[in-house]
Amino acid sequence: MNVSTAASREGVETQTPRDSHASSDAPGNSTAQPKTARAEERNNSSRRAGFTVSSVGPEIATALTSQSGSLANSCATNPCLHDGKCVVDPASRGYQCLCSPSWQGDDCSVDVNECLLNPCPPLATCNNTQGSFTCKCPVGYQLEKEICNLVRTFVTDFKLKKTFLNTTVEKYSDLREAEKEITRTLNLCFSTLPGYTRSTVHASRESSAVAMSLQTTFSLASNVTLFDLADRMQKCVNSCRSSVEVCQLLGSQKRLFRAGSLCKRKTPECDKETSICTDLDGVALCQCKSGYFQFNKMDHSCRACEDGYRLENETCMR
Repeated sequence: MNVSTAASREGVETQTPRDSHASSDAPGNSTAQPKTARAEERNNSSRRAGFTVSSVGPEIATALTSQSGSLANSCATNPCLHDGKCVVDPASRGYQCLCSPSWQGDDCSVDVNECLLNPCPPLATCNNTQGSFTCKCPVGYQLEKEICNLVRTFVTDFKLKKTFLNTTVEKYSDLREAEKEITRTLNLCFSTLPGYTRSTVHASRESSAVAMSLQTTFSLASNVTLFDLADRMQKCVNSCRSSVEVCQLLGSQKRLFRAGSLCKRKTPECDKETSICTDLDGVALCQCKSGYFQFNKMDHSCRACEDGYRLENETCMR
């Protein structure tokens, strides 16, 4: 026998005597009216829950009404995190969370590692974050329209010694502020050069110094070279409008960007036996040594002609 059948029978068996008794005693009993009012109120509440007292009985109707209200209120506290949608579900704790694509778990609190799906383009490295992910292209490339495109890149790394810290780091207790001002200065300095894209600055504290890493990028179509940057940097230092500390910092570097800096970061490195890395124009290329050639300009190694062939104008000839 199922619950609904039992409930229906109980309602018939218990309700009939009470209705009969109330009907016969009502004319001479002043207490009959409150009972009737309470019964009517209980009936109205039950109808709102989708059932009636006459069908299931007063006691079970009250319990079901209470349960229905609890289910309806199970989503009232917003139990689903990170914009998850709460849906009433009697079979699952009273509710169920429909999570956004970046989250999972009963309450949408567990981060989804999107990097497992390889969402980044070729050459890029995926870094999973809470609720998202980032794609980072290697040095010398820039992420544009979901592609790592080759760009002209000039980099430099240097350290501010302890003797220089007194005028710089003490004023900029937060290195992020120093990074922002140096970036603004470089943007003003190089903005008029053809194909200029952006400059980025990263500073980190060490035991007795501050390590600085600068990177300036131009479009591949630009014809800018290291010599152009050195010339423009010198002019900026001579007419520096930034703070004294930043002007001193840039002026202390006689040549801010140097040849070979990008080659040191090239991945993969050039094959030292057959080639030499050059980066004067902001592109780290593996230039073949005498007697070797490349099939592709971007190859990081060079080849020699087979026996019986000689190399002429980068072509193997008999």
